[in-house]
Amino acid sequence: MAEQLDNRDNRYELNKQLAQMLKGGVIMDVTTPEQAKIAEEAGACAVMALERIPADIRAAGGVATPADAALMMQLGAEGVFVGSGIFKSGNPAKRARAIVQAVTNYEAPKVIAELSEDLGEAMVSINEEEIELLMAERGK
Repeated sequence: MAEQLDNRDNRYELNKQLAQMLKGGVIMDVTTPEQAKIAEEAGACAVMALERIPADIRAAGGVATPADAALMMQLGAEGVFVGSGIFKSGNPAKRARAIVQAVTNYEAPKVIAELSEDLGEAMVSINEEEIELLMAERGK
Protein backbone atom coordinates (compact mmCIF):
# COMPACT_ATOMS: atom_id res chain seq x y z
CA MET A 1 0.00 0.00 0.00
CA ALA A 2 2.81 2.45 0.89
CA GLU A 3 4.55 1.63 -2.42
CA GLN A 4 1.33 2.38 -4.31
CA LEU A 5 1.00 5.79 -2.60
CA ASP A 6 4.66 6.51 -3.32
CA ASN A 7 4.09 5.80 -7.04
CA ARG A 8 1.11 8.18 -7.07
CA ASP A 9 3.19 10.88 -5.40
CA ASN A 10 5.99 10.37 -7.93
CA ARG A 11 3.56 10.53 -10.86
CA TYR A 12 1.93 13.65 -9.47
CA GLU A 13 5.33 15.32 -9.04
CA LEU A 14 6.38 14.31 -12.56
CA ASN A 15 3.15 15.70 -14.02
CA LYS A 16 3.57 18.89 -12.01
CA GLN A 17 7.09 19.38 -13.37
CA LEU A 18 5.86 18.70 -16.90
CA ALA A 19 3.17 21.33 -16.45
CA GLN A 20 5.83 23.86 -15.47
CA MET A 21 7.73 23.08 -18.69
CA LEU A 22 4.59 23.66 -20.77
CA LYS A 23 3.84 27.15 -19.43
CA GLY A 24 2.95 29.71 -22.03
CA GLY A 25 1.77 27.20 -24.60
CA VAL A 26 -1.34 25.48 -25.83
CA ILE A 27 -2.14 21.94 -24.71
CA MET A 28 -4.59 20.22 -27.05
CA ASP A 29 -6.86 17.42 -25.87
CA VAL A 30 -7.37 14.93 -28.69
CA THR A 31 -9.42 11.79 -29.22
CA THR A 32 -8.13 10.53 -32.58
CA PRO A 33 -4.77 10.21 -34.35
CA GLU A 34 -6.00 12.72 -36.95
CA GLN A 35 -6.62 15.31 -34.23
CA ALA A 36 -3.17 14.64 -32.77
CA LYS A 37 -1.60 15.34 -36.17
CA ILE A 38 -3.53 18.62 -36.49
CA ALA A 39 -2.40 19.64 -32.98
CA GLU A 40 1.23 18.79 -33.72
CA GLU A 41 1.22 20.67 -37.03
CA ALA A 42 -0.43 23.69 -35.39
CA GLY A 43 2.42 23.96 -32.90
CA ALA A 44 0.78 22.76 -29.70
CA CYS A 45 3.34 22.42 -26.92
CA ALA A 46 1.65 19.18 -25.85
CA VAL A 47 -0.97 16.76 -27.13
CA MET A 48 -2.94 14.79 -24.56
CA ALA A 49 -5.36 11.92 -24.87
CA LEU A 50 -8.05 12.91 -22.38
CA GLU A 51 -5.83 13.14 -19.30
CA ARG A 52 -5.19 15.87 -16.74
CA ILE A 53 -2.17 17.88 -15.71
CA PRO A 54 -2.31 18.68 -11.97
CA ALA A 55 -1.29 22.34 -12.08
CA ASP A 56 -3.01 25.69 -12.22
CA ILE A 57 -1.42 26.80 -15.47
CA ARG A 58 -4.22 26.49 -17.94
CA ALA A 59 -7.63 27.82 -18.81
CA ALA A 60 -9.97 25.04 -19.85
CA GLY A 61 -13.47 25.00 -21.22
CA GLY A 62 -15.05 27.41 -23.63
CA VAL A 63 -11.85 28.34 -25.46
CA ALA A 64 -12.80 28.19 -29.13
CA THR A 65 -11.38 31.36 -30.73
CA PRO A 66 -8.04 33.16 -30.85
CA ALA A 67 -9.65 35.96 -28.83
CA ASP A 68 -10.73 33.47 -26.13
CA ALA A 69 -7.18 32.15 -25.84
CA ALA A 70 -5.65 35.65 -25.79
CA LEU A 71 -8.11 36.75 -23.10
CA MET A 72 -7.17 33.80 -20.89
CA MET A 73 -3.52 34.81 -21.16
CA GLN A 74 -4.34 38.48 -20.45
CA LEU A 75 -6.23 37.38 -17.35
CA GLY A 76 -3.13 35.63 -16.05
CA ALA A 77 -3.33 32.06 -17.32
CA GLU A 78 0.09 30.57 -17.98
CA GLY A 79 -1.20 28.27 -20.70
CA VAL A 80 -4.43 27.30 -22.42
CA PHE A 81 -6.02 23.85 -22.68
CA VAL A 82 -8.27 23.29 -25.70
CA GLY A 83 -10.05 20.35 -27.27
CA SER A 84 -13.54 20.28 -28.74
CA GLY A 85 -13.48 24.04 -29.36
CA ILE A 86 -10.99 23.28 -32.11
CA PHE A 87 -11.79 19.77 -33.23
CA LYS A 88 -15.56 20.29 -33.56
CA SER A 89 -15.14 23.43 -35.68
CA GLY A 90 -15.44 23.74 -39.45
CA ASN A 91 -11.67 24.01 -40.03
CA PRO A 92 -9.80 22.41 -37.10
CA ALA A 93 -6.29 22.81 -38.57
CA LYS A 94 -6.63 26.53 -39.23
CA ARG A 95 -8.35 27.18 -35.87
CA ALA A 96 -5.66 25.22 -34.00
CA ARG A 97 -2.85 27.24 -35.64
CA ALA A 98 -4.69 30.49 -34.89
CA ILE A 99 -5.16 29.63 -31.20
CA VAL A 100 -1.50 28.63 -30.78
CA GLN A 101 -0.41 31.92 -32.39
CA ALA A 102 -2.91 33.88 -30.27
CA VAL A 103 -1.37 32.52 -27.07
CA THR A 104 2.06 33.59 -28.26
CA ASN A 105 0.84 37.04 -29.37
CA TYR A 106 -1.85 37.68 -26.75
CA GLU A 107 -0.74 41.29 -26.19
CA ALA A 108 -1.11 42.23 -29.88
CA PRO A 109 -4.78 43.02 -30.65
CA LYS A 110 -4.17 43.53 -34.38
CA VAL A 111 -2.55 40.10 -34.63
CA ILE A 112 -5.47 38.53 -32.73
CA ALA A 113 -7.93 40.23 -35.10
CA GLU A 114 -6.06 38.91 -38.14
CA LEU A 115 -5.88 35.42 -36.66
CA SER A 116 -9.65 35.49 -36.12
CA GLU A 117 -10.49 36.04 -39.79
CA ASP A 118 -11.85 33.27 -42.02
CA LEU A 119 -11.61 30.47 -39.47
CA GLY A 120 -14.68 28.70 -40.75
CA GLU A 121 -17.65 27.65 -38.69
CA ALA A 122 -17.16 27.70 -34.92
CA MET A 123 -17.72 24.61 -32.79
CA VAL A 124 -20.77 22.82 -34.10
CA SER A 125 -23.33 22.01 -31.45
CA ILE A 126 -26.80 20.52 -31.36
CA ASN A 127 -29.50 22.74 -32.85
CA GLU A 128 -32.46 23.28 -30.55
CA GLU A 129 -34.81 22.14 -33.31
CA GLU A 130 -33.02 18.76 -33.50
CA ILE A 131 -33.26 17.86 -29.80
CA GLU A 132 -36.78 16.40 -29.99
CA LEU A 133 -35.80 14.23 -32.97
CA LEU A 134 -32.59 13.07 -31.28
CA MET A 135 -34.44 12.18 -28.08
CA ALA A 136 -37.10 10.29 -30.07
CA GLU A 137 -34.38 8.12 -31.63
CA ARG A 138 -32.94 7.04 -28.26
CA GLY A 139 -33.44 3.46 -27.27
CA LYS A 140 -34.35 2.20 -30.72
